[in-house]
Amino acid sequence: MAALPTEEALLQTLAGLRALGFYAGFAGPGLALRHAEAYYGLDWPDVLAAARTPAALDQLLLWPDERRVWCRDLEGVYPGEEAYATALREWAGISRGLFEPQEVLERWHTPLGPVEVTWKAGGRAFRLEHPDGRDDFLRHLALMRQVNQGLRDPAYRFVACDDYPGDCRFVVVLHEREQRLLRERGWSFCALP
Repeated sequence: MAALPTEEALLQTLAGLRALGFYAGFAGPGLALRHAEAYYGLDWPDVLAAARTPAALDQLLLWPDERRVWCRDLEGVYPGEEAYATALREWAGISRGLFEPQEVLERWHTPLGPVEVTWKAGGRAFRLEHPDGRDDFLRHLALMRQVNQGLRDPAYRFVACDDYPGDCRFVVVLHEREQRLLRERGWSFCALP
């Protein structure tokens, strides 16, 4: 078993991530670290042990920053669940004010699908179809591609990380420069369809 990162190493990591705007509401990396520890509770040592790469460690440390990060299990597209509508509202919450969806509607044509999601953003109308109600996984990349077209500033993009440990998807809004700096830290991002 690899040694867990030291507190000093975690503070350094968080200081670097705070320079990119994460944990902006915290007075310093020490408070951000205490927040992450409290968020994971007794699972904290196991969470640290699961971080096999620097990018995975970054993302595990950032998951509790719910003002900037959306990290959810993608399974859960069911009639009445409003998975797409909820995701759009939650993405608006982490969008840094760049995405404000309006008139969000998730409509199931039958209990087995298809599911149609419509919304307006940036003066444009958008529509996404989830063709099969038996496929209960959120088509987050297809949704993200359209959401990015409605952002107020084209230099920013919603991105999904493909190296996050576990079954969840880690989503964040980044400026082009921030994406480049995170790639230098070893992050990789999912290609959008």
